[in-house]
Amino acid sequence: MRETLLLPAERKDREALIALSSRIWEGEDYLPKVFDDWLSEEDPFLLLWDKNRERLIGCAHLAFFGLTAWLEGVRVDPAFQGKGYGGALFRGALLEAFRKKADRIVSLIYSGNVESLHLAKKHGFDSIGEPYLLEAEPLHEPVQADRGLSHADLPSPVMTARLREWDRRPPAGRMGCRTPAEWRKGPGSPSPS
Repeated sequence: MRETLLLPAERKDREALIALSSRIWEGEDYLPKVFDDWLSEEDPFLLLWDKNRERLIGCAHLAFFGLTAWLEGVRVDPAFQGKGYGGALFRGALLEAFRKKADRIVSLIYSGNVESLHLAKKHGFDSIGEPYLLEAEPLHEPVQADRGLSHADLPSPVMTARLREWDRRPPAGRMGCRTPAEWRKGPGSPSPS
C-alpha cells in the first residue's frame, strides 16, 4: 500500500470525486448528487489521497444522529481495491467516530457487495438484519387511512430512524453495527490504532 493522506473533503475536490464515482456502480453512484450536501454539514467527509494529493483513492462519510454514527459512501477506486485502502478508510472513519464520542456505528451495505461486507466484518461490524427494498410512486397528498402498520412492523428501528431523519436514497442491503467499546474489545475486533 502506498503512503496516503486522509483529509477532509473540500469544494475543489468535486471533479476528483466525480471521476472516482464514474468508475463505481457502473457510473450510477449517488455520491456526486450528495457531494454539496455532505460538504455543507459538519459531519466528517473524508477523502483518501495519494501522498502528493494528486490521485483520489477513496472516500467515506459519517453522518451523526445524536451519538449514532452512520458510516456511508465508502468507496475505493477499482484500481486500488484489494490493496488495503478500504481498511485505511474504515479505520480513519471509525477513529473519527470515536473522536466525536459516538456510542454506536451503523452502516447499510448492499448484500451483493461481498467485498464491502467482508471489509465491515473484518473491522468488527456484525450483520443485524436485512432491510427490504420497497418502491412506490410518490404521494401527492398525505394518506389519511391507517394502514395498520407501526414502526415496530418495519425491518429495523435503526433503518427507519435513518429514513425518517434523512431520506436521500432507498436502502438496498445489510446493516451492521458495533459500539465503539465492542469494536475495541470484541472478539476478533481490530484495535483502532
